[in-house]
Amino acid sequence: MSLDGQSRCEAILLGIWRELFDTDLIGANDDFFELGGDSLLAIRVAVRARERLEVDLPLSAIFEAPTVENLAHVVSRLRGRRSSTLPPIPLPVSEKGGDQIQLSFAQLNVIERAVRRFGSVRARPPHNIRICVELSGSLDVPALESALGNVLRRHEALRTSVAFNGGTPSAVAVEIDGIELHRHRIQSEQLAIVLQGLAAQPFDLSCPPFIRAHLIQLESEKHVLLVLLDHFAGDAWSIAVLRNEVALGYDAYRRGVEPILPALPIQYSDWARWERDAVQGAGLEPSLCYWRQQLAGTTTSPELSLGTASERLERNDTAATLGFEVFPDVVTGLDELARAEGVALYAVALAVTMAVLANRTGKSDIGVRVPVANRRWTDTENLIGCFANIVVIRAHVSHGARFVDHLHDIHQIVLDAQEHSALPESLLTATLSPESAQSTLLPPHVFFDLSSVESPFALGDLRTIPLSVPAVDAKFVSTSIWLKRGLNGLQGTLLYRTAELDERDAAAFLEEITHAFRRTVVAPRSTLADIVGKRGFAASPGPRWQARR
Repeated sequence: MSLDGQSRCEAILLGIWRELFDTDLIGANDDFFELGGDSLLAIRVAVRARERLEVDLPLSAIFEAPTVENLAHVVSRLRGRRSSTLPPIPLPVSEKGGDQIQLSFAQLNVIERAVRRFGSVRARPPHNIRICVELSGSLDVPALESALGNVLRRHEALRTSVAFNGGTPSAVAVEIDGIELHRHRIQSEQLAIVLQGLAAQPFDLSCPPFIRAHLIQLESEKHVLLVLLDHFAGDAWSIAVLRNEVALGYDAYRRGVEPILPALPIQYSDWARWERDAVQGAGLEPSLCYWRQQLAGTTTSPELSLGTASERLERNDTAATLGFEVFPDVVTGLDELARAEGVALYAVALAVTMAVLANRTGKSDIGVRVPVANRRWTDTENLIGCFANIVVIRAHVSHGARFVDHLHDIHQIVLDAQEHSALPESLLTATLSPESAQSTLLPPHVFFDLSSVESPFALGDLRTIPLSVPAVDAKFVSTSIWLKRGLNGLQGTLLYRTAELDERDAAAFLEEITHAFRRTVVAPRSTLADIVGKRGFAASPGPRWQARR
């Protein structure tokens, strides 16, 4: 029996949900968020809806119609409207090794910032992301090395060499057959200092690969694996791809067979070429208009330090971290609040954080920088590359506003920002203020992110324990609040520069955040002054760039 339009739409949406939640036990009336969906998964739903149903599905629709049945009605109403302004990524042109390839805006930004701040790319301090895990058991070292080498061969971004011709950067993809697994043998008490030293070694962008692996032996069947990936070639999403491919490859090579991995229809440079073509057309003009309005008049950033300027100058400028927790019972209450208000936990946590920033700084105009995955096509989901973009969530925060009203403002601003997040940050900066196109960052310098704790790094039958590597170069640090969702609540980290914030102030700031989370659960309809404890709040009326209703 043929399906009518509505039934066909429901069937496709149901297939998308079952694919993303990895279960067939989902019905048309199950709630997306009660199933465990979040804003990141909602983006992946919208991506697949665009590709399979040829409809631009706004993220807000998933929050407003969180069941397949209701969402299908929304899709039916949207069908027939003008299709997406984002064209499909063109299939890759056959390129032989040594041919020049396209650098992305993010990669060019890395190069330009290095030249501007440090004089040359080679003088750039280390700026990497990493996997660090303790491995206990009988390790098959050749299988591990082969798995890492297979990742390198699959992903062009890891083996892209940058050269300068007359000051203009160009790039070629080079063929590299394998990766050297650097081996070390040390005592356990030396581990922390060795990890810091290895993580502090920079990459040379003219000399790929941009992945480096170290295997540190502590005992006969106890090792630590440290894999470093330069930000030029990857992002946080790339680390998840890397973990998955190494795990699958290790298992296959141990059995003496080649790993079966998803085909890569495109490479990172294909996406970079599409990005270049897209911004030269009119497709991103709505995003430019949105950000011109949203960031108009942005001149300052939240300043957390309570010390004087002279006191800050006297401090050593190093990177430091401080951890904190939001306990499970509080997170359960935050989840219930999010469901009741039709928003994601992300929006609740960001709303609390921005309220605390407003209280602590005495400002009402608060801007926070947040990362977005920027992977708007399924073809990019299995790629290693620097896709991530940074957007600014800017809001007016007033002590007299009820928290739930503030929450809905932040929720809408986040959705709007996501819809316009494809515009490269460097291009946005230059467009907003051509005379300051060499500016390193858009004004708000406080970062925020909330993500899920990674699943255990499964490597055969080895027992694995994730380890942290605190080495971070202060030159790349802005005040950052990172939250990870796990079984034991929210695990938080505050990253800061000691020249801007001392440990006492950092601890006080975190105490205010955890207190505000608890108060939000108890009295979400209270004013922000009651939630955070009024201290420095401004009370001016909200500007016209507030959230769009």
